[in-house]
Amino acid sequence: MRSFACLLVACCGWLVLGSAAPLAAQACLGYPTPAARLSVNPAITFADNATTFGGTVNANLPTPLGIEAGVGVTSYDNIDANGFGVSGRAGYELEAFELSACPFSGLSYARVSEDGFSVSALTIPVGFGVGTMVSAGQGLAFTLSAAPQLLYARQSVEGFDSESDVEFGVGLGAALGTERVYGGFALTLTSQDGNETVFGISLGFLLGS
Repeated sequence: MRSFACLLVACCGWLVLGSAAPLAAQACLGYPTPAARLSVNPAITFADNATTFGGTVNANLPTPLGIEAGVGVTSYDNIDANGFGVSGRAGYELEAFELSACPFSGLSYARVSEDGFSVSALTIPVGFGVGTMVSAGQGLAFTLSAAPQLLYARQSVEGFDSESDVEFGVGLGAALGTERVYGGFALTLTSQDGNETVFGISLGFLLGS
């Protein structure tokens, strides 16, 4: 938990240092998506003994609302089975802050089956995202974000009683790109499974004008 706090403080300092010349974007959700545009983000994420191929679509609506939907297929190192997951998230950007700031919540569901045996997990995050997008010159811009959150997690194993718990997590992200394309990375730390770490890389495309 101490490592979470240190990373969060460092990232908040990073955001403040980068906030001198903010640009409009859905940075509090971790995307450089301008108002009234979409971003499509193919991604690969790596966790302990698992790799997920998928992506998200983010919409920065012409209102303070931003929404995200995602899908992924996961392969595991120690079992001959693939998992499938879907997710959604929404945030409401607050105009009272100089940085991009939004409370958010969402839902994710994942399931893996092997030889008629299945395990499923439902996760509901509730958090507060902070981000900024700043010019890097030469038509490039950086997007930096941090999102501390509480996670309600419910896991069900076929033939057994389901278990639920509330965990803490923080998501950190950075992206660099132009008005049309960008590359990014994300780091998610949670107190689940003995402090789980998930690292992701993505290539995003901005649609609309």
